[in-house]
Amino acid sequence: MRRTNFLCILALCSVVILLFGCSQNREKIENAKNRLELARTKNDLDQMYLILKELSVLQKNDQQTIEELRKVEIALPLLERIKVSKGDHNHEDVVSASYELLKIFPQHVEARRALKESGLIFSHLQESISLFNECISYDDEKQQASLIQTTSDLGDKKVDYSKIVNKLALASDKINNALILDPYFDKAISLNKVVSAFRNTIGMSIANSVYIKSDALINKYVGTYEHVYMFMTILINVHGSSSEAWATEAPFINKERHGDSANIAELNELSSYLLSFKDTYISQLATTANDINVNACTLVDAVTNPKGSMIDYKNDVSALSTKAQELSSRFKSSCPNPDMVNSSIHGFAESIKNYELFHKPEETKKILQQSKEIISS
Repeated sequence: MRRTNFLCILALCSVVILLFGCSQNREKIENAKNRLELARTKNDLDQMYLILKELSVLQKNDQQTIEELRKVEIALPLLERIKVSKGDHNHEDVVSASYELLKIFPQHVEARRALKESGLIFSHLQESISLFNECISYDDEKQQASLIQTTSDLGDKKVDYSKIVNKLALASDKINNALILDPYFDKAISLNKVVSAFRNTIGMSIANSVYIKSDALINKYVGTYEHVYMFMTILINVHGSSSEAWATEAPFINKERHGDSANIAELNELSSYLLSFKDTYISQLATTANDINVNACTLVDAVTNPKGSMIDYKNDVSALSTKAQELSSRFKSSCPNPDMVNSSIHGFAESIKNYELFHKPEETKKILQQSKEIISS
């Protein structure tokens, strides 16, 4: 009888201990699940891994826990890869690793942020390359590249500097946006060097055009002045009045100036483009070319619209002519050979056309295309 009572008490104790153990186990599981939910909210993969390992022991063969643990085990190396690649300024690998991680955890904040930033960098650089290519006309058959042209109302073709200057300024802005996000990204740095060098080459080409056109205008109107001065002197001896002498010559001079109005307008337009180069490597050259244009237009005005006496007329034109010679000398000493400038255009065009922005272009472009919503958000 005593033995039977003892066995019953022992069995009862075992049941109590088992129930107590089960209760403790449920509490541990519940606590772990609460901590897991908090870790999920924080996108803390390290904590998720530790808690899931704990749950895998507490809940043996729980398929949901096993599956989530498997995902975290795949995601953790990807997150580490993102961090290392960011530190190495390897944005292509950041894009790839972030994309893979987001396939597992679509709302992972750090992966979305990394994909957005690196994606934006590539977006800016791709836009810059596109803007550059819009400045160039490629002839694949002849394997030649030239600056885009525009056609005037008269059917004449000329280099479309207006579009080129604007496109290159935008291209530089896009690269600067990429460099703001990562000043040490080698692809952005090297592309910036090429685009900046090409932009300076365009500036040199414009400056040279301004110089040639201004020089031609100066030579023409210095010749006009010499003709006018000689005939004015003769007419003053006849009429005795400079105003009457000028009234005789004015119609011919005004007609000549009117005939050059389109050339002068084009010259002023070209010169205005040089203002966009004031903070570049060729700023001094651009400033000199602009000064040459201003002096040329002032000289044309002095010749065709004289002020004061004949002595004033002579002194004004002489001073402007002397200044033109000084500016010309300064320009020639700092401007590269025009042929060298023109021949380098093809080289720059080829550099950009064949520029390798990606190590794995097909794969990376596909990821960027599929991630547009995240990148633009």
